Amino acid sequence: MRRTFEHTADIGLAIEAESLEAAFGEAALALAEVVTGGALPPAREERTLSVEAETREQLLVQFLSRLLVEFDDDGFLPGAAEVALEGGSRLTAMLRGAAWDSERDGYGVEVKAISYHDLQVEPGPPARLRVILDL
Repeated sequence: MRRTFEHTADIGLAIEAESLEAAFGEAALALAEVVTGGALPPAREERTLSVEAETREQLLVQFLSRLLVEFDDDGFLPGAAEVALEGGSRLTAMLRGAAWDSERDGYGVEVKAISYHDLQVEPGPPARLRVILDL
């Protein structure tokens, strides 16, 4: 389950899933839905991303920030995500998606950054994530 919630001039993501890996994958899709206004792009292209951090919280911020870089570089947004975590400090994601197309995907809001404010990562089960997107 993924949902958004209002937060001052920002937007928050609240994620609940059966595992931490699934929750991280849902967070990637929720970010794409915020950018597009609710649509997910087709799975036309495959990319693998890896990030490392000292804590699970930092790992979530680094992962979502890396997705923003992919979007800023060439418009890529995930339409599907499979995430593997290694020891809570390394994440590898297999993403399937496409370059954003405003006519096909729509437009929601521009996400500038991922915030550490009110950040929560609970491994569960069920795993729960809470993260604020800076708009």
